[in-house]
Amino acid sequence: MIQNKEIVSITDFSIDRNVLSFHYRSTNADQHQILNIALVQRQATTPVKAGENKGVTITNHNIVRSFTTQAISQEGSGTIHLPATFKSSEYALALYVQNRSDLSISAATLKDLQ
Repeated sequence: MIQNKEIVSITDFSIDRNVLSFHYRSTNADQHQILNIALVQRQATTPVKAGENKGVTITNHNIVRSFTTQAISQEGSGTIHLPATFKSSEYALALYVQNRSDLSISAATLKDLQ
């Protein structure tokens, strides 16, 4: 059975204080799906100050700093809270469409916030 390809896209976004607001479009969305929203920090480094790794700097990539889920529609909007240390050049917004029953992911998008 061939299924229609699902697409989700971020049409625009704005940042006001500690909240990111966005608008999205989705094709083939239905009541069996949800929209997952993740605020992703692209990279962070942490200097280790004690223990066996003292003096080492650890680098992590694609760290989810905020996450929420909402109902999905063909067109919609949402918000997600920003951390106090937020710098737009270091973050991206990820949206993905997930089936409520089997948890399969049918569409995803990522938009840099710079």
